[in-house]
Formats: sequence, structure tokens, C-alpha cells
Amino acid sequence: SSGINAEWPSGGRKEPWQTKDNTLLFNCWEDYIASQLYQLVIVDFIVFCITLLIADLKSLFVSRISFCRERLGKPEFDIATEILDLVHKQMIWWSGFYFSPLFPVLSVIEVIAIFYLKKTSSLRNVISPKTVVLNHQSTFTINCLFLISLLVVFVFMGLVIFNFHPSTTCGPFRGDTKFSDSFSRVIDQSVVQKYILDNIKTTSVFVILIILIVLLIYYYRSLATSRKVTIVLLENQVREEVTEREYIMEHVIGSATREKVSAESSKRKRKRRVSKIL
Repeated sequence: SSGINAEWPSGGRKEPWQTKDNTLLFNCWEDYIASQLYQLVIVDFIVFCITLLIADLKSLFVSRISFCRERLGKPEFDIATEILDLVHKQMIWWSGFYFSPLFPVLSVIEVIAIFYLKKTSSLRNVISPKTVVLNHQSTFTINCLFLISLLVVFVFMGLVIFNFHPSTTCGPFRGDTKFSDSFSRVIDQSVVQKYILDNIKTTSVFVILIILIVLLIYYYRSLATSRKVTIVLLENQVREEVTEREYIMEHVIGSATREKVSAESSKRKRKRRVSKIL
């Protein structure tokens, strides 16, 4: 069996991408993918530092020349680009977590370093955007982007789990024919988990779960709708209070002005009477 494992990984099961030239390279293909993701993160951070250095030198050059400073000026902070960059990095995190559990730690360190470096550079070389859209529509769009990226990662992981076999020389699934064999053994060893899983597979429990999910979706949708109505009512109430306050202020100012005018007119009349008496 050792000769078979040395010639073909995955317990003698030949994959389409495994040949005699790259068998040793892919004999532990999970670690190989993890190492490639680590290299991707490191190279991405190096490229970011170089790009940031070039942008700082460009801004320094533009600020020293008056003609370029007047014509070009400072660029605006691009929120859309930063959001897409964050979505891309999160896709890499989620993809690498399966192959290396410590991979997100390196990714978080990279993002923290990028955040502070970009913050320092942006405060000196970038101005705030003139049009900032922060409402429920933009928040919905951002959440949709994150959801789409998560679904793409799920599709990728599903293809890996159901179309490839575990390596025989490394990884937590070595010696298994499928990635799900270890979970099946854990479930078979526990009577409670096996009973719960067998009941979940029944049609009645599946229908009940679907009904509960639909009710939860309807509840949260109704809650969101009621909050929107509450927001509209509060906005109308604020407008009415502002209008009423303006009316009261105008009335008070008008009354004070009339009292002042009447006091001045009465004062003039008294002066005239005194002058006539004298």
C-alpha cells in the first residue's frame, strides 16, 4: 500500500490533475493550496505597500509644484473601491479557512496593518468624497455583495469536498475516502446525534423547518416594514414640530416687535406732551 500511496495520492485513486511529474507536489494538495494562499496574502501586502509608497511620492510631487497642485489637486477617497477590496479579502479568508485554520489570523493581521497604513496616507493625501451615500439602499447593496461572495465560496468548497479525495499523507482527513467520513464516524458513535439526524431526514421535520424559516422571514420582513413606517411617522412629527416652533417664534418675535414699536410711540407722545407743557 505504501508503494501505491507513493505513486498516487488519495489511497491509490488517481485524480485527473495527478501525473507522475506532479504526484510528489500534489501528494498533500491541501497543504499546497494553503501555502499558495499564504503566498497570495504576503504578495498582496507587498504590492499594497509598493502602491501606497508610489501614491505618497506622487502626492508629494504634486504638492511641491503649484501648476500640478492647481490642476490636479488631491484625489477623493473612493468608498466603492475600498468595499470591493474588503469583499475580495473576505473571500480569500473564507476559502483558506478550510485548508489552514490559522490562515484567517494572518489575514486579520494584514487587514489591520493595511487599515492603519491607508489611514495615515489618506489623512495626508486624500480628501473626503463630495457625495457620500449612506442610506438603507447602499447598506442593502453592500450586504448583497457580501452574500454573493459567501455563496461563491460555498460553491468552491462544495466542489472541493464532493469532487476531490483527501490526501493520504497529511491533513485531518487522511486515510478517508471522502471528507464526510470523519463526520459520519462521529455521528455513528453518538446515539443522540444519530437519532437527531435520522429525525431531521424525515419529511415532516423538514416541512416544519421550512415553515419555521418562512415564518422567521415573514416576521423580520414585517418588523422592517413597521420600522420604515415608524421612521416616516417620526419624520412627519419632526417636520410638524419644526413648523410649529417656527410659527411660535415668528409670533413671539412679532409680538415683541409690536410691543417695542408701541413703547417707542408712547414715549414719543409723552415727550410731545412735556414739550407742549413747557
